[in-house]
Amino acid sequence: MYAHPDDEAAAKADAIKVATEVKAFASWGGPSQTAVYADELAARGVLCVGDCLLAATDQYVKDGKDHIWLTFPSIEQLSEHWSQFITRELVGRPAQFAGDPDIAEKKRVFGVIRFDESFAGLDQAGAEFVKELRRNGVPLAADVPYELDLARAQENARNMIAKLKAAKVTTVIFAGDPVTPSSVTKEATAQKYFPEWVVLGAAYTDTSLFGRQYDQQQWKHAFGVSLLPARTADDIDEFANLITWQTGKPPAAKTFRELVQAPLVFFTGVHLAGPDLTANSFRAGLDRYPSAASTTPTRLHLSWGRHGIWKFLDVTGGDDATVIWWDPNAHGPDEVGRDGDGLYRYADHGARYLPGSWPSKPVGLYDDASSVTVLTQLPPQDAPPTYPSPA
Repeated sequence: MYAHPDDEAAAKADAIKVATEVKAFASWGGPSQTAVYADELAARGVLCVGDCLLAATDQYVKDGKDHIWLTFPSIEQLSEHWSQFITRELVGRPAQFAGDPDIAEKKRVFGVIRFDESFAGLDQAGAEFVKELRRNGVPLAADVPYELDLARAQENARNMIAKLKAAKVTTVIFAGDPVTPSSVTKEATAQKYFPEWVVLGAAYTDTSLFGRQYDQQQWKHAFGVSLLPARTADDIDEFANLITWQTGKPPAAKTFRELVQAPLVFFTGVHLAGPDLTANSFRAGLDRYPSAASTTPTRLHLSWGRHGIWKFLDVTGGDDATVIWWDPNAHGPDEVGRDGDGLYRYADHGARYLPGSWPSKPVGLYDDASSVTVLTQLPPQDAPPTYPSPA
């Protein structure tokens, strides 16, 4: 299933099969580049839980009437995190992390490269983010929307970089897919343009798996926001230890951290729903899930409903984010276990921020001593209890 994540006809057929033949109460995940799968399930009374699509607005999730439960924040929540990071930590300061010394001495001039194609919700995320920046008084010297066309990727990249250079942009904010930076950074180097690059963590652009594919002369000047928790070595990872404790064997899939997210949300809702499991009781159960008072580097802060974190009703998963920067010399495994050079570093030991709590100045950027790539020891508050293993 999901061989073509943007195939709407196949997505609809799959959803109908899940609802009518399997007669499922819920589906974990779905073809992430179209909303058709989640829409069809919701219309037939089946929950879609986890990464049903890459991004969605609050209104879209609410229109699902308690049937769509995404792991990551909504588009409005993403925009709030991104804009707070930029307005509090970057605006009005020199572009000190740029690769060109002349650019590094100048006050930051921002330009945005944003996805603008109507699938996966990324187009809405980019457009909403630009609106949020302007609402917060952040001037944009260049707004560069693009459509994903691999056949013309290098030609499009050439035009993008030309626009950014002409606008004298010192700091390029990238709000798009994880493939396009490969051609864009290559073209920037070809045009001898070495600005700052701001990562927003959209569509896994905050993973080392993709970061290694970008021009390293450029990407060593990349930093920004990640929605993902700080990475941990497999032997201390909370979810890996749970699986090993239960089964006596470590996780078979290297991507277990992503695979576990949908079951985590689903079983939380089922457990708190009570004896009468319906879409409404599932929602009420998640609303009752207690919101932690603080954040921790190795976990997403999860809450739903109203807990004073967001100004509006929270209908999606993670609430917090962290600051990252790219270290081309760091060596270790990427997210699928492949050893190599280049890893994201989590600034300030992986400290995470809820909306409204972002620092008023950059914290830990390009400081090896206060950053981590892959934690080999859990923070004390994350250490799990010890119970006898059924295995």
